[in-house]
Amino acid sequence: MPEVTDLFPTHGIIDRTRVNSWLAPSFRKATEATGRIKIVRAGLWTEACVAFPTLDLLAAGYEVYIPADACGDASWEA
Repeated sequence: MPEVTDLFPTHGIIDRTRVNSWLAPSFRKATEATGRIKIVRAGLWTEACVAFPTLDLLAAGYEVYIPADACGDASWEA
């Protein structure tokens, strides 16, 4: 998505195949390498792509912020 990658031209793309990004070693390593504890998450499916890694990030000691209007799902309630 050029709208995102153009904002961060020096950041590489992390290709992954899991719904829970925290379980992908490359994603976890890149997250830990930032040295930051405050993480902003968004995703296509709030109940999966956002919720699963958020729970793992919280358990690992991170502060997680989710801009709800930047997430997608199957219904307004989700």
